[in-house]
Amino acid sequence: MIDIMGDNFQTNMQPKMMIDLAKQLLLRGNPDMTSFTIMGEGMRLKGIYYYQANEEDVKLAQKMIDNWMNPNTPKNQLLKPEKSNKWVQ
Repeated sequence: MIDIMGDNFQTNMQPKMMIDLAKQLLLRGNPDMTSFTIMGEGMRLKGIYYYQANEEDVKLAQKMIDNWMNPNTPKNQLLKPEKSNKWVQ
């Protein structure tokens, strides 16, 4: 699993932060989680498949991540995606 993530996943989170998040997940049991799907379209160019992400969704995802990663953001001000057919909570 770690090899697959290493080949396909990129982050600027420090290892300690990832370990702390994993501990919280394991110790608390059923965590309160929110997910967000970045919509887009698949396309094939010269025989290679690409996913073209919706720029508006990318910007919103970046804004939510910045908000959640800021230790000074009060819990009641954490941004969450609105419920719609493309958002999952």
